[in-house]
Amino acid sequence: MSHPQFVYDWDFSKFETTAQIGPHTDVVTRIYWTLTGSDDQGNSAPLYGSTEIPVEWVLDQTEPFIPYSQMSKEQCEELLEIVLGEDEITRLTDNLKIQLEQLEATQITPQLPPWLNT
Repeated sequence: MSHPQFVYDWDFSKFETTAQIGPHTDVVTRIYWTLTGSDDQGNSAPLYGSTEIPVEWVLDQTEPFIPYSQMSKEQCEELLEIVLGEDEITRLTDNLKIQLEQLEATQITPQLPPWLNT
């Protein structure tokens, strides 16, 4: 029996911004997100959350700063994953994997009466 393949996707519903922090303007200070896990069986499960972007992190930026108005989805994902950290990302994806495995294990399949299956 093969093991299902899991895929995770970020979606962003809302942002909070601050006009200026240090030398940076139009700064993202909180990201509201959904992380959806899905498997190759057609099951999916979402996790919802919000993550604050610490002022210290913004001020310590060594990478080129990206203002909110110029941020792409990919850049937002990178920012969120950096701020959350690898351990938290692993915790979130493990949680989704467990939810998907439970969905698969408890999946109800509609069936005709057995005497009609002949």
